[in-house]
Amino acid sequence: MILFPAIDLHQGQCVRLTQGRLEDAKVYSPSPLDVAQDFIGQGASWIHLVDLDGAMDLEGGNRAVIVEMLKKLPVQVQVGGGIRSQEDAEFLIQSGAARVIVGSMAVERPEQMQSLVRRWGGRICVGVDVRDGRLATRGWTQQVGIDLLGFIREVCGWGVQHIIYTDISRDGTLGGPALESTLELARTASFRIIASGGVSRLEDLAAYRDAGKGWIEGVIVGKALYENRFTVAQALRVLQGISPEEASRECP
Repeated sequence: MILFPAIDLHQGQCVRLTQGRLEDAKVYSPSPLDVAQDFIGQGASWIHLVDLDGAMDLEGGNRAVIVEMLKKLPVQVQVGGGIRSQEDAEFLIQSGAARVIVGSMAVERPEQMQSLVRRWGGRICVGVDVRDGRLATRGWTQQVGIDLLGFIREVCGWGVQHIIYTDISRDGTLGGPALESTLELARTASFRIIASGGVSRLEDLAAYRDAGKGWIEGVIVGKALYENRFTVAQALRVLQGISPEEASRECP
């Protein structure tokens, strides 16, 4: 199971939100590159990078910061936020992104999505962001009335190999993950997914590890790392099979 430490970008800085609310943004570092390099130094093999400004259609965006990070980071990076066209996705892939995460375009422009998947295969990931059982798009600012399970099955039919499922109500809250609903969705859709939202302690990761075998490809963790609930190194040890108690006793 893969650990994806999360870095969210707002005005070039590393921030975290609560349930996607920009007004609740907390700045953790003016240098996202330094944050990523610290995660990598602890053993992370992936970075989950999101342009919040792009996702919310705000002016400016963080494209230059992202390109710089893609050039300098020696690990695989999956990038999301504001990818509204084939050109956006292909620019990021050609700039070095291992995967690009597309959400709104998968809902609004399915033909373009299918074209992207045909060309880039597993480098195209679909973000399925859910609030109160309904899909949310445009940086979680809009909800659409389409069948969630039907949408996932349709996406899988396009050849998409990776789906990130986020329970927005849990994101950034440190209130614990939506483990059961995440697993139920994965099993019903018969598709392995990457889980996101709510992880607050090593025990949450152990629960995903033990219950999600065969269904959970990886877990995205953000705020718990920034609030020093545990370290990347400790999280990796748990996902590798060490107990939370033993991992927490190890040096950060």
